[in-house]
Amino acid sequence: MNLQQVKLETVFQEITKQTGLTVAYSRPTVDPGKIVSVDAKGEELASVLQRLFDGTDITFEIGKQKIFLNKHSVEKKDVGRTKRVSGLVVDVNGEPVIGASVVVKGTSNGTITDLDGQYVLDNVPVDATLDISYIGYTTQTLKANDKSLAHITMKEDTKVLDEVVVVGYGVAKKSDFTGSLNTMDSKNIVDSHKQSATAALQGTIPGVDIIRNGNNPGAGFNIMIRGQNTIASGGTGSMTDINPPLYIVDGIMLNSIDDIAPDDIERIDVLKDASSTAIYGSRGANGVVIVTTKKGSQGEGKSYVEYNGFVSLTQATHLPDMMNGQQWADYKVDRYKGEHWTEYMNGEADPSYEQVLTTQQYNNLMAGKNVDWVDELLGVAFSQNHSLRAYGNAKDMVYSLA
Repeated sequence: MNLQQVKLETVFQEITKQTGLTVAYSRPTVDPGKIVSVDAKGEELASVLQRLFDGTDITFEIGKQKIFLNKHSVEKKDVGRTKRVSGLVVDVNGEPVIGASVVVKGTSNGTITDLDGQYVLDNVPVDATLDISYIGYTTQTLKANDKSLAHITMKEDTKVLDEVVVVGYGVAKKSDFTGSLNTMDSKNIVDSHKQSATAALQGTIPGVDIIRNGNNPGAGFNIMIRGQNTIASGGTGSMTDINPPLYIVDGIMLNSIDDIAPDDIERIDVLKDASSTAIYGSRGANGVVIVTTKKGSQGEGKSYVEYNGFVSLTQATHLPDMMNGQQWADYKVDRYKGEHWTEYMNGEADPSYEQVLTTQQYNNLMAGKNVDWVDELLGVAFSQNHSLRAYGNAKDMVYSLA
């Protein structure tokens, strides 16, 4: 018998076809529409049924003409009986989970896993339910007679992990962290379509002023967190004289984060109050910007390629209307007449374009050159950004190449 992803009633029909035994059950007890898979060759019927209902409370009895299915009920002899439960707790990578909690539900009877992820728990009622839990992982609930207790694989709970904050002295929950902390994740950084990580932070974090330190292309940024905390070295109090915050990139202190591609950043945390000095000392007096870059993925030898790119066009709007060459020349002549009104009225000053304009201006006018310099300076700006990252793992190595 080799049936994959079929209804339970289909398996019953195949059993009847091969053995001649009909399957008797009640619908509240057995759901014939449940999807199951069975693969057996040269195997006894009792063994197949045992695997089919493993982990459920369904028992079977093979008669001369029928197979009877019933719901298992705890016999009186099981009441009050206890057993020893033991096993191994690991994560999705097969690494032992140290300190995982294994507790009999509704009681104080429990234990934790040792350095090898092993646990042993005595005096467990045979009809009890056990909860296996660890911070950052989804809690699992299993019956005391479940064979899965021998080898438990914990899965990460992403909702819980989002509530964890990594600070200089360890890990804390956001609800327990009393400092002022703002976070920007990789999705928001990439979606901003900015050329630098600092530019992506502009206008997103309260109490943080980010201003360019120059108008030339590629100019960097100055960051001031919650105002100026020390007397500026230049004494002008301008943004160019401020003391910058402390930048920490993957635990390493840097002078700036402008050279880090936004696509390489997993998240940015900004510490803004006294907690920054408590962690990093006087170096964090002006605040701390903590950058966590993307890492390779854990798994079973899987590799991934990630591409992100955008092209943008930027154009200024609501520009002033500019004169053409002829209008500008007329304006210059009229202005000259206004300045020499008396001479003009007496016929002493009747200027021409050639007399008022410079030689170059007059030559450009005669040549019909009309240059709109505002349009030249504020024309359509074209920009693009492309990034390619390969990441994954191979044997014992985790890699990320960008």
